[in-house]
Amino acid sequence: MIGEAADGAEGLELARTLRPDIVVTDIDMPRMNGLALAETLRRELPAVRVLILSMHANTEFMTRILHSGAKGYILKESDPRQLVQAIEAVYRGDAFYSPEAVQAALRQLAHPAVQAAGSPGLTPRERDVLAGIADGLTNKEIADRLGIAVRTVESHREHLMHKLGVHSTAGLARFALAQGLGKSQPATR
Repeated sequence: MIGEAADGAEGLELARTLRPDIVVTDIDMPRMNGLALAETLRRELPAVRVLILSMHANTEFMTRILHSGAKGYILKESDPRQLVQAIEAVYRGDAFYSPEAVQAALRQLAHPAVQAAGSPGLTPRERDVLAGIADGLTNKEIADRLGIAVRTVESHREHLMHKLGVHSTAGLARFALAQGLGKSQPATR
């Protein structure tokens, strides 16, 4: 059986109903991201194999994907024949990681330009601000949550973008989610 879902939560419900052999999912989806979907499927439907399709080729996502239980990871920009190879490999029970994603991760490991959120490169307050961004809060809401000024949140956001080499709030949110930050709690509380 084949199904298509508009978001992660719908994908989970569809998987519960259809019991597919493979779920191909994006990381960035509304209501439930692809990593959370893979983790939930691993717990609830362990026979369902998950292949992550994404535009992100970085070590943070690779680590989260490995821990999520997904059996494969392929970049959206990959050749369509490679997607077929990935689906076939995951169906057989083999792992499949796009060579481009593996090369990008190896380059980052060899020359880390971005430090992980848990490293000394980010302060606890910066991690708190990242958690708020991951939760989709405005600067004012983050400031209220943390008991700091809105301008202080804006400064942290600017520093985070510079430190992480990210150029948008969406990029900060993706990074934060890849680090397991968010979920309506400050990171250091």
